Amino acid sequence: MRRQQYIVCHNGITLNSPQQMKASVYFALVVLFILSCNSNADKDTATGTPKTDSSVTAKKDSMVAQPPATFFYNLKLTKASFDILDSYKGTQLVFQFYYNASTANPSPILAAFAMKAKHESINPADPNKFQKLLEYDTPSTVPLTGTDQYLGDLQGSTVEFKQLKKDCNVDPEKYDYFLFTPMYNATDKHISYVVSVVPTTKPIVFVKQNLSLNPSPPFSAQ
Repeated sequence: MRRQQYIVCHNGITLNSPQQMKASVYFALVVLFILSCNSNADKDTATGTPKTDSSVTAKKDSMVAQPPATFFYNLKLTKASFDILDSYKGTQLVFQFYYNASTANPSPILAAFAMKAKHESINPADPNKFQKLLEYDTPSTVPLTGTDQYLGDLQGSTVEFKQLKKDCNVDPEKYDYFLFTPMYNATDKHISYVVSVVPTTKPIVFVKQNLSLNPSPPFSAQ
């Protein structure tokens, strides 16, 4: 009687013939060959170092979060917006810091409100006209972080704004916008703005062609 041979592999599979053993070895060699080809395909043939897929790299670069803005922005109050605010015959313009969710810019803008003396009610027919949002211009040199800062309400009288227009242009109505340049006061730690007119065509002749916004109460009531 012929004795049958059994060969037990390390993974527990039993091979009961030399033919099965040969087939298993052949299969293992094929698998190793495929793995070797795939590995070499990802390497530079000259250096043996892994290849860099430029498309993958570009995609990864596009996914990297862009660094946020690190400075306050100069802001614009357009002539059209100022005219609407002035139409309510208020005595003051009050400005509040405002973060706009529709933009990725982390620098705040200002919301401008018309205010009458003694906080008399304005009751605008269109509430959206009661306030106007200023627009981004260019980055300033005032950092967003790194110092203690009060972002309090600011105010300026409508008389001051109108006088500024006269001081900057022969025809005070021929301008595009008021430019708000942020300033940091290291003494009281407030962020404020200096306002100028764009364009300004008058030469400087014994007049100050800008105005500074003042902090609103309670700070100004100290």
